[in-house]
Amino acid sequence: MESEYFSEYPQVSVVIPLYNGERFIEETLESVLCQTYPHYEVLVVDNRSTDNGPNLVRDFIKKDDRFKLLQEEILGVAHARNYGICNARNEWIAILDHDDIWMPDKLELHLKFILNFERETGRKISATGTYGIYIGEIGVEVGVLETGCDTIESYEWKYKQGKIFYLLNSSVMMRKSVFLDVGGYNGNYSVAEDVEIYTRMAEKGVIINYPRHLFKYRVHDHSDSTIRFYIQQINTLRILYNIQMRRKNAVLFAVFQRR
Repeated sequence: MESEYFSEYPQVSVVIPLYNGERFIEETLESVLCQTYPHYEVLVVDNRSTDNGPNLVRDFIKKDDRFKLLQEEILGVAHARNYGICNARNEWIAILDHDDIWMPDKLELHLKFILNFERETGRKISATGTYGIYIGEIGVEVGVLETGCDTIESYEWKYKQGKIFYLLNSSVMMRKSVFLDVGGYNGNYSVAEDVEIYTRMAEKGVIINYPRHLFKYRVHDHSDSTIRFYIQQINTLRILYNIQMRRKNAVLFAVFQRR
């Protein structure tokens, strides 16, 4: 009965970058293990951790062969995600950070949204996210996260205006083919590599949010938060500049082609 219910749903590859995450990785993996939608693989990409995190992942692998542990020697979350996605066997990729948590029906409801949206609009989704809930380090809920386009009209307006596209990382599902087409995450956009790739993916298909709170985002007390904020702002300006340059080059190429 279950297989008939999910017969139209695509299989999913869940990619989780891991760096010194022993404190939270078990809870994160449990949230995947408890999903109501069962047709997925989980690729945990260890990024040279020095704690017990990788061994905790190995314990999950012993219990469930859908879980796999990969090693990426080049430091950085962009490299870890790229490596995981390139090794994924499915078209639909779900991103999850090692300290965040999915609601039990996250995959099921999100896939249903994707299928219904594409069927009803005839448009292809490049990447999609959901709303979320803020939690503190010990898991207490402290607020809600609601950002990004949640209608086709808002996507089209932002795209025409040359705006940046935001999705909440641990809620994201994306097409691997589009991800590879735009070249993956760019590690040169520190703290903003997610915004940078979603903005490029918006040129290939719809970027849209499913407006339900389907994951929990863990907030940490970063001592370097001010520095991270300014780096993010600088890289956001670079992304906006790149949008304009790509459009200018596209116009020049079209003019050249007509000659």
